[in-house]
Amino acid sequence: EGRNLSLFDCLAMELRLGCRYIAQEESDFTRGIYSLLIDKTRKPVWSPSTLDEVDMKDVDEYFKPLPGSREFDGYLDSNELMYSKL
Repeated sequence: EGRNLSLFDCLAMELRLGCRYIAQEESDFTRGIYSLLIDKTRKPVWSPSTLDEVDMKDVDEYFKPLPGSREFDGYLDSNELMYSKL
């Protein structure tokens, strides 16, 4: 789906993914950081442990618009970057 999006829409999608991923209390991101920096085992326990166990409903949740009906309004117009008029 991303190949047909504008640069703005791709960056918005990446922002949604990143915000949701690091906002989780127990995520693979935090598990990976913990195993690398705290435990120093470099052997994180992923959840789910295999791709076959991934629920596509969970994946779809990452791509939904962020809370609030006016996502990104006032910061970027869908056709031009914030500083393009300067």
